[in-house]
Amino acid sequence: MEEGYVVMEMNSADKSRLIDEGAPVDVSENIFADLGLPDAEEYNAKAQLALSIRRVIRSRGMTQKAAALQTGVHPPDMSNVVNGRLTGIGLERLTSILNRLDQDVEIRVRPTRTGHARTYVSSGETDAIAPMAAAGKPH
Repeated sequence: MEEGYVVMEMNSADKSRLIDEGAPVDVSENIFADLGLPDAEEYNAKAQLALSIRRVIRSRGMTQKAAALQTGVHPPDMSNVVNGRLTGIGLERLTSILNRLDQDVEIRVRPTRTGHARTYVSSGETDAIAPMAAAGKPH
């Protein structure tokens, strides 16, 4: 990921568990799953979308305020998105922001290849795919 990558906020219980375990962790494409966080796939999907928003804003040389005005998002909320503070910000809102930044967001449905249905988020700039929680979970 680029400098200033997007990271979800962790609650104190998650932080204390990491400190207590203290063992090295093998890293995959989903750091939230590697850390054993609940809803890790949803966190990762949201982080990927927020990173895409950040990249669009940077590539256009926009300020957060200008991006907020263009997308109809309150400037403090745009700051939260750009800086990875995504608590309380849903996937639908993130996709709406991308649309308002003239970005297509594509959702495809297909039979599972693994026997375990999952949702993936991928960015056009990278081959990285972020798996998200299986069907039946609120998004």
